[in-house]
Amino acid sequence: MSTKILSAPLTIHWWVTSACNLACRMCSTSSGMPKQGELTTDEALAFVDEVAAMKVFTLVIGGGEPFCRPDMMKILERAHERKLRLHITTNGTLVDDRIARQLADMHFSYPVQVSIDGDRSFHDTIRGEGMYDRASQGLRHLRHFGIPVKIASLVSKKNIDGVESVIELGRSVEATQVSFHGIIPSGRAGESLVDAWELSPSQWRFLEGYCLRSSGDMKVICDPYGDEPIGRARQHSPESRGGCSAGITELTIDASGHVYPCILLSGEEFLAGTIRQEPLHAIWSGSAVLQRVREEVQALPEACAVCEYDMSCFGGCRALGYAASGSLLSKDPRCPIS
Repeated sequence: MSTKILSAPLTIHWWVTSACNLACRMCSTSSGMPKQGELTTDEALAFVDEVAAMKVFTLVIGGGEPFCRPDMMKILERAHERKLRLHITTNGTLVDDRIARQLADMHFSYPVQVSIDGDRSFHDTIRGEGMYDRASQGLRHLRHFGIPVKIASLVSKKNIDGVESVIELGRSVEATQVSFHGIIPSGRAGESLVDAWELSPSQWRFLEGYCLRSSGDMKVICDPYGDEPIGRARQHSPESRGGCSAGITELTIDASGHVYPCILLSGEEFLAGTIRQEPLHAIWSGSAVLQRVREEVQALPEACAVCEYDMSCFGGCRALGYAASGSLLSKDPRCPIS
């Protein structure tokens, strides 16, 4: 079966380095030391040029910690020159006055996302002593130079009581958005950690209602199911079908130029190609791995066939289903509807 595809992905997630100044126990990419064979500056700049030539809408830059790359500002400047919509995700601890000023000098106008995982006590427990204050100061450096910011927060059974403190911090720095997401079952976040931390369906439903009530000038989002939580999905809505976007509207590129369908589907069995061996556009249009993934995630899971949210949710995040069952034809295990 042939699956019709876009001429280019709408979004590319790029892990620019595996290096990180922290060693968080729940890191989904097991970051720490840079890996051998990461893209050189010239290769990274050429990649940015190709992404722009393909007319990709959004380039999400993360890691590792992107500001561990000595050439990060050069890469950002090239992406800005190519008029790419940029989304930077950072732990915030390396964002000082100099980095914030450089971003301002290039007229960087997109929100920079900083991770804040609960109150000071919990954040420092999982990220290291003093890291809450350093990340918060990073937010303030950015705001001082007029750079918009967003906060992303890992929420779990261990820190759900700290949700309000994250929202209060967001308001204090005039963040455009605060979002709460679940633990990602990959990297250092092994199965035992997921079992111990993952919220129950009833806790997710409570949190989503709380976030909706807390939204105002600053958006507050509870996002356990992907971009379209069940609570906001439309019933029987084929004209606005949601579901998994892996290999359909998005791709992930790691620090060495390996291409995968999405952030979570990044094991060897999902390696679609490498940009050192062939152009990204050729991988996008010709990879047998991407074709297989597209066909499977565009098939409705059998368990979802009688659900009233079947089309607008369409099985949710299939990567989470794969992590739980070994099949992309499985529904999102975080679904609150049995």
